[in-house]
Amino acid sequence: MSMGGKSRERGAASQGLEGAEAPGGAGPGAPEAAAARAASAARTNEFRSGTGLKGIFMTNPNAAKELEDQEFARKQAEKKKQEAAAAAEKTRAETEQKRDMCATARGQLAMLLDARQPVFRFNDKGERVAFDDQMRRDEIERTQRLIRDSCRN
Repeated sequence: MSMGGKSRERGAASQGLEGAEAPGGAGPGAPEAAAARAASAARTNEFRSGTGLKGIFMTNPNAAKELEDQEFARKQAEKKKQEAAAAAEKTRAETEQKRDMCATARGQLAMLLDARQPVFRFNDKGERVAFDDQMRRDEIERTQRLIRDSCRN
């Protein structure tokens, strides 16, 4: 200020941010509101020296702590956002896998219900074994139970 240059006060008030707060005090706008409060509390004075260099000094002794808290809040909000996106992706993948499994089970049930088509499975030795009527009924029952328990639609 007395360094032979111009001085001006700069802060949230001069930018119209003083008192800005997110609706309800929390939510997606909370980090921005915290930033506005910290900026308001940490008013800075800006000056240009006689050599044209720009300098800043803080008038709030707690400004560094407030800015650190603001950065921490921003990082926490970003971390929560990433965790929510990962959880949503996991849920989407599980839903898709379940839908595929249900489609396969329904196709298998349709094949089992078609009495004209023989059904085979492989035994422990790798040999193909045809289903008899009882094996077919048991497999139909098992597949219907799977569809009933796992497939909603």
